[in-house]
Amino acid sequence: MNILKEIRDRDLGPFTILKSIYLLKYCEKKNPLSFMVHSKTKTYIGKNVAIKNYGRFNLGFSKTGTTFISKDRPILEFCDDSKLTINGIFSAGPGSCISIGNNAEVILGNNSSITANSKIISHKKIIIGNNVIISWDVQIMDTDFHNILIDNYEQKKEIVIEDNVWIGSRATILKGVTIGKGSVIAAGSVVTKDVPENTLVGGVPAKIIRSNISWRK
Repeated sequence: MNILKEIRDRDLGPFTILKSIYLLKYCEKKNPLSFMVHSKTKTYIGKNVAIKNYGRFNLGFSKTGTTFISKDRPILEFCDDSKLTINGIFSAGPGSCISIGNNAEVILGNNSSITANSKIISHKKIIIGNNVIISWDVQIMDTDFHNILIDNYEQKKEIVIEDNVWIGSRATILKGVTIGKGSVIAAGSVVTKDVPENTLVGGVPAKIIRSNISWRK
């Protein structure tokens, strides 16, 4: 890999390179281009943070390498004993936020992406599979943040988004949800229950619109 050529082709500024090199000390692999964050990214790094970068991670860049599609700064937050695993190539566009709480974990699959301005907030565990497309202004949260005083209540539950899922703009994925392979979440939906494989859901709360669907980029 010609590192200097890629830096030049992607028009990576010196502050982007310096910030990314700083974060490499938390990464299992020290390849300078395996974990790239835009210079405008707000970062917080707690204690005992682990980043297992088995691929390539990009935060804050659009496909053209600029940030004109969002005025918000990207956010990358690692609280104490948090873990991020990158199992391939994952990109999160301008204004995106990845926040991992104490003892929480996020696992990102290969060839998956966030367009811009979306949030992944984990206080327990969020798994995103391969070939997942997450559109604008999506929120994925495995916690309610506050306790509701009822019997058998759980504030935090794991979220699993399986392979080949398309999540439309301004959708919200709430705690405890598994979205099956090949499914589509319509724009503006609030997903509170599991979604079967190859299913289109939409609405508030999201309901099945059509089964046995297929889609492609």
